[in-house]
Amino acid sequence: LSTSPEEMLGRQIHDFMDGEGRTRAESLVERRRAGIHETFEFTLRAADGREVNTSVSTRPLHDDSGAYAGAVAWITDVTDRLAAAERLRSSESRLRALLQAFPDLVLRMDRDGRYLEVYNAPDDAIAASARSMIGRTVGEAYPAETMPGVAEQCMIDIGAALSGRTVTTEYQLPSGDGTASLEARFAPLGDGEVLSLVRDVTDLRRAEAARNDFARELERRNAAAERLELERELERAGRLEAMGQLAGGVAHDVNNLLGVIGNYA
Repeated sequence: LSTSPEEMLGRQIHDFMDGEGRTRAESLVERRRAGIHETFEFTLRAADGREVNTSVSTRPLHDDSGAYAGAVAWITDVTDRLAAAERLRSSESRLRALLQAFPDLVLRMDRDGRYLEVYNAPDDAIAASARSMIGRTVGEAYPAETMPGVAEQCMIDIGAALSGRTVTTEYQLPSGDGTASLEARFAPLGDGEVLSLVRDVTDLRRAEAARNDFARELERRNAAAERLELERELERAGRLEAMGQLAGGVAHDVNNLLGVIGNYA
């Protein structure tokens, strides 16, 4: 790559290499002499000093007597392709690390509701259960006989995600101690696939129910206390009214007595 084609004519390829590259090139020539044709990757250095990754496909040539006469090599610059592949691997690695940081179960599914891959799981037990569903559809994982409506709703959510929307649905599934509440979020992933984030919200829903029960009980007790206080106020008002009536009667009687006394005086 740092030499013109004219300068290369009549010379060995390893004449333009040094160090490890030269040693490897010489060993590859011996493989051609042995009749081996193969494709391999080789790193060359350009005139500006940068390394160039190449894909080399070679085939030995023989004369009419069958003796080795040389080789033909097709050399393709794959530097950009390898760099792009490395960037893709790096991007996938960062994405996987990000997904693994989520506290949710993260799944990849196709348009048919088939589980394709498990990216993350909150614990080993959930991970093992999720991996057992790989290759199965939601209809197979959640049969209508035991979990009616679950698979149907899941397919509706997948269809909505494939249309470009992010949807969240809460599913009620039977569990050993009653009913489990699962919150599932579906987001489009491209190429007819969706990403599903599943979180167990059973404890949260139970806590909310307990809080609501407590609030209702507190409200009931407050209402009862207010009713009792009102009854007490009414009772006090009744007593005051009776006392007022009594005082009025006494005053009337006193006035009568005073009148008699006045007349007598």
